[in-house]
Amino acid sequence: VDMRMWEERPFVFIQELSFAPDPVRPPSVLDSPSVESMEVRLTGPKVLIYHTHTSENYLGRAGVSNQPRQAHYQFRNMADPTITGVMAVGRHLSNALTSLGVQTVHESRIHTLPTINSSYSNSEKTVREILSKQKDFDMVIDLHRDAGVPNPTVVINGREVARLVLVVGTAQNIPLSHPNFQ
Repeated sequence: VDMRMWEERPFVFIQELSFAPDPVRPPSVLDSPSVESMEVRLTGPKVLIYHTHTSENYLGRAGVSNQPRQAHYQFRNMADPTITGVMAVGRHLSNALTSLGVQTVHESRIHTLPTINSSYSNSEKTVREILSKQKDFDMVIDLHRDAGVPNPTVVINGREVARLVLVVGTAQNIPLSHPNFQ
């Protein structure tokens, strides 16, 4: 893989009101409202952020077999309250969008247990459940750490920030164009 292309890619940095670290609290307390209360709390544009690979971390290099505990956080159980790695990036993105007036739900249910192999089926169940109760999201984002680059972070304006990739896709039976996507 030729990594030179990554140096040329533009990055957008959305600053939050504060980057002070939050105390580690259970996702139900830290993140957005429960599915049951979404309808009352959401008005205007709506974005759902979730993570198929909730364990993705920004320590170590992904795919390096001798460093799996650094590339992925090891959740103890489904009720593990830790918000780390890509879930923390999702929380920051949610806060930034909210500060811009975009109503955002950040779903932090753990999908990588019992193994990472069950992530996609677990996250599909989560998203189907949420969308069955709240149908009017304008955008659904499955936020992943960008694993295909040499470094998990990049420096922008002197600040080290998480590197991520947005993959714009549509269902095969709903062909939509994305003329401004680069």
